[in-house]
Amino acid sequence: MEDEEDYKKLRSACNKYLRAYKRKWINDNINEIENDRANKNTKSFFQKIKEQKKQYKGVVTGIKEKNGRVVEEESQYKNVWIEHFKGLLFDEATEDESEATGDESEGMDEESCEKGEEEPSKPSTL
Repeated sequence: MEDEEDYKKLRSACNKYLRAYKRKWINDNINEIENDRANKNTKSFFQKIKEQKKQYKGVVTGIKEKNGRVVEEESQYKNVWIEHFKGLLFDEATEDESEATGDESEGMDEESCEKGEEEPSKPSTL
């Protein structure tokens, strides 16, 4: 329990310090921008404003498979996306419904999709 309380106190103090440091850094940047405006240094003024407006963009380092495992190798990304879109195109729920009603699915099946062929449409019987 003491370790947990010490950890919380240290974490709080650290976060407080980081917030103050960030606030000081932002204020320093604002002062530099104001000085550039006052000195009519427009190029530097607009560059610094543009830099301030940028937002953080994280780098994607992996994607999750259906089973929850994270794939980090770029060579395997393609396979994960192929499986994902196959799941969207050939939804198992619709296949189960068509089997229950005895209807044959029209359009494309999975094998012909991989070959790039389209299944001929079947005439309806009345």
